[in-house]
Amino acid sequence: MQTGDQARNLPQRCWQAILVICLALLIGAAALAPAPADAMPPRPPRATATPITPPAPSPGRTLIVLVLTLPVGQSPADWQALWAGVQWQDAFGAWHDVTGWQGALDEAFRGIGKKTWAVADGHLGSGPYRWLVYARPAGEVVAASAPFYLPSATGDIYEVPVVIGDRPE
Repeated sequence: MQTGDQARNLPQRCWQAILVICLALLIGAAALAPAPADAMPPRPPRATATPITPPAPSPGRTLIVLVLTLPVGQSPADWQALWAGVQWQDAFGAWHDVTGWQGALDEAFRGIGKKTWAVADGHLGSGPYRWLVYARPAGEVVAASAPFYLPSATGDIYEVPVVIGDRPE
């Protein structure tokens, strides 16, 4: 005959036994599982990059676009390092960076790189401006556009062609 303490410990012992059996089954299943196949060797780095396409212009939005001709054979890794910026010229002939109009190219495809900036209505028709292309942020200037004026009408898209190596003064 069981005492009161033994009767109360019976459910606890049953749960302990079930837990031990479940752990034994899990360990046995893990031991019987097939070994993983040898890991694949790492892939070599790819020389291609995915261009980032700027959003399509909305009606009534005025844009200036740098259209940069890249050297033949330049790898995508090279164009990713390029940095473009716009400068404005004061009445004394000195050039100044346009705040906020600096950055990496938006896209490059088949030897053409592009960078696009929106023009606020208050700046329409102003200038002169120029594009500068740097080897990297704060790096050496590798190309510069001829001076230009911003579009004078809302919704215009003005493309400024530049070739790496061009440096008009």
